[in-house]
Amino acid sequence: MKRVETIRHSWSTYNMYSFIVPSYSKLLDVNIINNQLEIIYEYDDINTGTKTFSFYIGSSELYPPYLHEYLKSIKTQEDQRIETISTGMGVNFNLSPAIERLNYVFFQDQKSLDEDRDEKLNEILDETIN
Repeated sequence: MKRVETIRHSWSTYNMYSFIVPSYSKLLDVNIINNQLEIIYEYDDINTGTKTFSFYIGSSELYPPYLHEYLKSIKTQEDQRIETISTGMGVNFNLSPAIERLNYVFFQDQKSLDEDRDEKLNEILDETIN
């Protein structure tokens, strides 16, 4: 039976994230919401193995690590902050502007042994049929 699940991970300025999901899972979407990296994926609950979804998120680098492919861009915004500075004459208040960042998301689907085996068998069968 097909199921859809969501996993969240605390997001920070660290660039690499990995999620362990069931074998044969398919990534549906990824977002950054309230400082959490959230993935939505679909899987079949019959499978017992696991595989890894690996993400690289960079705000300025457009060159991902080896075997990662561009997935999407996500805009994040830091809220405005009120900063106080104490002076000899009193207190100064400064309102910092909201900061928007464009984050580039790169993805690697690290397949399980079962998935690799099935892909190779399907390639061989396709070659023999054609």
